[in-house]
Amino acid sequence: MAHCNFCRAAFGNRQAVRAHLKGCAAYKAHRERQGSGEEPKGRMTLGNEPDPGKVPSRQPSMPQAMPQAKSHTSSEATLIVPPQGSRLDHEAVETVLRVSETLRSLQQDLVESLPIRRLFDPVAVQRRQPSYAEWYDLAQDLVTIERALDRIITQARVSREEPWELYKLALTVNDRWVSWRRAEARSYWQREGEALGQALEEVLAEFGVPDLEHRLTRVIEGLRWLTSHTRATR
Repeated sequence: MAHCNFCRAAFGNRQAVRAHLKGCAAYKAHRERQGSGEEPKGRMTLGNEPDPGKVPSRQPSMPQAMPQAKSHTSSEATLIVPPQGSRLDHEAVETVLRVSETLRSLQQDLVESLPIRRLFDPVAVQRRQPSYAEWYDLAQDLVTIERALDRIITQARVSREEPWELYKLALTVNDRWVSWRRAEARSYWQREGEALGQALEEVLAEFGVPDLEHRLTRVIEGLRWLTSHTRATR
């Protein structure tokens, strides 16, 4: 059970709380108080407080192949449980919500493709294409970013360096995913599309490359803004 700490309404999970915020009158009043310079009352949190040092538990509706957030190195652990930082203002909250929504759709798309990646892994390895393990690692990086943002929005706090680390991780996700998707589209075009008279750009669109680039760019730009905003408000 999660609660909106602006109006105290109860919801089944934090995702429902985030959706509720868009129409929450108490949250709107909080924004107006911030705009007028009035000190908000109480701590700004969107759901139940997680135990210190623990990643908030989430049970999304995903296949069994759902990756878990990485935590075996100190740098990755820092993304999940950073030092307490500054409170988010309403603009930062809304930015994180938008980035989180885009990330969730990207994660859903990628995770749903993992069973097929596993099935065709021998063929991919033979053709020197990204293996199932590489796709799984990519999905893990998405989960790491999403869970870090989930914790940020739940606690309504962000450390000085965390958005920068998340931004850099998002750049590596973008570089790998877009290049792999482009290579798949080009390979298909060379095998079949070109002979059928299809233009390469048409095949790229069919493989969803422009849409993927657009959604990843939204994530990257949001994290870049959050990095600058967090440092500027110190």
